[in-house]
Amino acid sequence: SLPILQAFLPVVITCIQTNTAIEEVLSLIMFAIPRLTLPRPPPLPADLSTILTHLLSQLASLHPDATLRHITFRVLGHTLWLTDPTLRLQLLADLLSDPGTPEQMHVSGGGLVKEAVVEAFGPSAPTPNVFASPEFLSTMGPVVFHPRLPNEGDAETTLEEFLQSPEPSRLIEVFGLLFLLLQRDVSNSVSEATLRRVSYSCTCRLASVQKRLYCCCAKSSYSLCKATWGSGTPVSALHRAEIMPSD
Repeated sequence: SLPILQAFLPVVITCIQTNTAIEEVLSLIMFAIPRLTLPRPPPLPADLSTILTHLLSQLASLHPDATLRHITFRVLGHTLWLTDPTLRLQLLADLLSDPGTPEQMHVSGGGLVKEAVVEAFGPSAPTPNVFASPEFLSTMGPVVFHPRLPNEGDAETTLEEFLQSPEPSRLIEVFGLLFLLLQRDVSNSVSEATLRRVSYSCTCRLASVQKRLYCCCAKSSYSLCKATWGSGTPVSALHRAEIMPSD
């Protein structure tokens, strides 16, 4: 089946790029690539894994149909499962560091990384596995564990705007990955010292920006109070205005 997919790969690329016959193309990919079986099937060719990862990640993020996005995302995960671990790590790092990657994939891509980590510390993982080694953090640490938060000079970003951005959802995936590593890496394969240093840096930056955003929020509330109630009115007046609005 795999030779069929490789033979029709130019057609697959064209169909996905032009949003044509997407269901048929996904069926062909699912039919062609090996199933989840043990013993583990041999890895996909590197060029095929690379092309499918790029195409499927875009389709899983941007297609208007939610069901197709979900199916595509699972096919993407299966493709990465069939990819050599070293190449898989590099593909995920490139995907999550590329500014052209859709924001949805920056969030859900954290789940793909967690799947690889769970597998790396499982009984059926290939040995050695790069996801259970210090190379994992040296490659993924700067990409995943670096909060994408407003800059110090970005005074226009409010707390509400930040909470409505994709970054809080991405951070949930990041801290889920951190918790997973701390729980599963009982033999210190990834390097506990590096992991703690990365997590400390991540949380410190997050706490610093959180404090600044809350301060900006408080200043905005105070300015609103002054405009509404006069210069001598405390900030608590804003809450009274919300509880007892004027007619």
